[in-house]
Amino acid sequence: MKSAKRALEILEVFGRHKRPLALKEVLDELGYPTSSGSALMKSLVALGYLDYDRERRTYFPTMRITVLGAWVPGVLFGDGPLLETLEDLHRATGETIVLAVQSDLHAQYVHVLPSPEPLQLRAPPGAPTRSTSSFSSRKRWPVSRNGSPRRPRRSLMTAVSGSRGPRKHPA
Repeated sequence: MKSAKRALEILEVFGRHKRPLALKEVLDELGYPTSSGSALMKSLVALGYLDYDRERRTYFPTMRITVLGAWVPGVLFGDGPLLETLEDLHRATGETIVLAVQSDLHAQYVHVLPSPEPLQLRAPPGAPTRSTSSFSSRKRWPVSRNGSPRRPRRSLMTAVSGSRGPRKHPA
């Protein structure tokens, strides 16, 4: 379990930096000992998840990483308009937009569109958080199982513009 966790943490370092990294950079960031960290990186190369550039002495993820999870968005979001709706909301507000799924007392960020503003929430996809955090008070739109957003009480444009329009109460 410890090796699996460390292997995934190594891959996450590349996700944060988005460039080739030297062994020392990866191990320093994670605080791993050189001996076991080096052996783990070599294992990831042997398995085809990392490529090693001998000349530059750097590692970089291979396309195998991309292929490994390429099917997941289709299963999570389906063919519905959910991601397009999130993009529209992001463009209209300039705010960080987070799609999360709840599991017991925790929520896991599934899709994150960060704000371009200097002061912003940093929420990488896959990061767990307690669902009782400040997000619980923010606007949440429920999503159906096929990935389409359920019709919110107000349309996207009225939510973005701030005008509520006439409220309809059930008879």
